[in-house]
Amino acid sequence: MCMIADANKIHDLNKPTEHGKVVLDWLERENSGLIVGGKLGDELGRSTKLMAFLTTLNRAGKKRVHMINDGAVRNRTEALKKSGVCRSNDPHVIALALLTGCRLIFTEDDDLQRDVHNAKILNPTASIYKRKSHKHLLIKCKCKVVAAP
Repeated sequence: MCMIADANKIHDLNKPTEHGKVVLDWLERENSGLIVGGKLGDELGRSTKLMAFLTTLNRAGKKRVHMINDGAVRNRTEALKKSGVCRSNDPHVIALALLTGCRLIFTEDDDLQRDVHNAKILNPTASIYKRKSHKHLLIKCKCKVVAAP
C-alpha cells in the first residue's frame, strides 16, 4: 500500500521521530511508495532533507515516489473545495487519495482524519498512520499509480 504523508508530519520524517523512522525504513524496502502531487508536492518539497532522501531512493532505482500530475490534483482539489464536503483545510490530500486509490494517510490532523473516514467523501475510507504502533498498516504496495509525465 502506498502512503500519503500530510505536511503536518514532515517533522516526523525530517528529524526522524520513532514514528517517522518506521515510515522511512518501510520506504527503503521493496513495494512501498509515497504519493506526491499538487499542493502536497509543494509542501513536502520545502523539506530539503526529505527530498534528498526520496531522490536518493529514486536514483538507486527504488521508485518509491509516485508523482501525480499537478494539474489533475489541482482540478480535483478545486472541485472538492466548491462542493464544500471537506471539514479539513486539506482537500489536496483527499484529491490525491481519490485520484490514486491510496487509502493510507500519515497525519495528526483531526479534521483530515474525519474527512478520510467519511464514506461520502472517500469510499472506501482510508486508514490513518500516526505512530509506530500502526506499523501493521505499512504493507506491500500493490497500487498501479501512474506517474506524472
